[in-house]
Amino acid sequence: MAFSDLRKISARETLSGIFGAISIAFWAITIYPQLIENYKRKSGDSLSLNFLILWLIGDAFSLVGSIWGKLISVIIAVQVYFFLADLLLILQILYYRRKPSLRSKVRLSTLKGATLSQFFISLTIVIIFGILGWVITVLMGGIKKPESEINGSVGFLVLGYIGSFFYLLARIPQIIKNYKNKSTDGLSPLFFAFTVLGNLTYLVSILLIDISRKYILINLPWLLSSFGTLFMDFMIFAQFILYRRKIKSEDSSN
Repeated sequence: MAFSDLRKISARETLSGIFGAISIAFWAITIYPQLIENYKRKSGDSLSLNFLILWLIGDAFSLVGSIWGKLISVIIAVQVYFFLADLLLILQILYYRRKPSLRSKVRLSTLKGATLSQFFISLTIVIIFGILGWVITVLMGGIKKPESEINGSVGFLVLGYIGSFFYLLARIPQIIKNYKNKSTDGLSPLFFAFTVLGNLTYLVSILLIDISRKYILINLPWLLSSFGTLFMDFMIFAQFILYRRKIKSEDSSN
């Protein structure tokens, strides 16, 4: 495909493709802030292992569903990457739990200052690479028009619903853990910020293509998953604000 062929793609398809590529870019870097946070602290105790295991199970169902549904190879490769990335985070946490002597006490104040600048730098890089990734994919002929009807087996849709169920369940153990500890110390805000932005851009990419009943029904498992996890992630952000205010008030009283 030549650059002139880009003009044949409608504005809605272009925006949908760009938002979809940006979404993939966000998901590609989601776990790294938490991996770095765990490495600095030599601990992963702030994360609920049940949260990550349920997330991994959701990834597994999504991966099998994408293979069953014969989605394009790029999507399957991305699903494999997500599965392996989540597995890496779980293995890191298990490693630090087996080596408690490695733990280092890192004050919240030492980590908080750079978070905002890191966020905006990462945001800029993700948007640039997302747009470039979409252009390259189009030029290589990797863009396939989404299906507006269910063709053949609906098994991949069933797997999509199961995966969505596990994604929704996953946040609950983390929310409960934060509530019991009355703290989000050790959790990377960027980890959850990138998750939220990944879900938001993914939702926009789907809804820009078509809002017909058929199309919504086909994509319903992934739409429900994204909307549901967004709600859960906003609850975790509320905990970040609540418990950090509590730490500030305790520090000022001392």
